[in-house]
Formats: sequence, structure tokens, C-alpha cells
Amino acid sequence: MAVSMPHDWQSFYKEAVLETDPTRLPLLIRAAHDSINARMEQLKQDQAIEDALAALRVLRREVNFD
Repeated sequence: MAVSMPHDWQSFYKEAVLETDPTRLPLLIRAAHDSINARMEQLKQDQAIEDALAALRVLRREVNFD
């Protein structure tokens, strides 16, 4: 299941938690799980980008002082 917005996982999670029809639960649980995993992966990528930018700022400062 594709996740289009960063916080869609919350909607999927709420829908699964509030569902009372046990026949729908497996699909909703899977959608919430997949959505949360996609968001976690996005956060890891965001952190990697921030780390790279921070390293480049340090490098830029070092190069400018030489």
C-alpha cells in the first residue's frame, strides 16, 4: 500500500484501532503497519540528509579558514 503523505500513518492506525469488524482488522492492521514502516524509513532518510548537510557546513567552514 502506497503512502502519499507523511502523517497518513496516523489515519491508518486510528482506523485499525477503532475498527469493530474483525473481518476488516487484518487488512487495516497491515495498512497501518506498512504506513508506519514507510514513515520510519522516511525519517531515517530525513536524518541522513540532515547529517550530510551538517557535515558539509563543517567542511565549508574548514575550507574557508584555510
